[in-house]
Amino acid sequence: MDFAIRVIGAAMVCISSTIVGYYLSMRNDFRAADLREFKRALAILKSEIEYSLNILPFACDNIASKTQGEVSRFFQVVAARLSDDDGVVVAQVWQEKVDNDLRNSHLIAEDAEQIAQLGKTLGYLDPELQLRGIDILNEYLDKNIETAEAAAGKNKRMLRSLGFICGLVVVVVLF
Repeated sequence: MDFAIRVIGAAMVCISSTIVGYYLSMRNDFRAADLREFKRALAILKSEIEYSLNILPFACDNIASKTQGEVSRFFQVVAARLSDDDGVVVAQVWQEKVDNDLRNSHLIAEDAEQIAQLGKTLGYLDPELQLRGIDILNEYLDKNIETAEAAAGKNKRMLRSLGFICGLVVVVVLF
């Protein structure tokens, strides 16, 4: 009986450490997906500014309905906050929501900082400068999507193997 419990415990340790290794190996994949989704949201925002001429709360609400995941929630919260309060500064709301609502995404701090920079141009400058700010962020996102995908491909197998090996080491030390 005691041996069976040890074997079950060892198997659980190996399985859980392998799962952690798989999760860690997929972080860059998740980051690249979030960056692609934000890039898609920016394309919608650009068309809203350039062609539809919608005010920012309506544009953000429209983006929220056409995107998914944390990006959708981010734009939904921004739209709600901008609609609720009269006289709020867009840059302040944008920065607050980047700090609070993009924490649950897989974006790194550098990504969030670049996204926050866009908020300083939205609703403040003329449409051409707003579009230029979106283009600058798009260039940044393109570069970081490539970086995240390259890092994901490079580290994926190593992190998966490392998770399993760490589990085996713990089992050997405990046995």
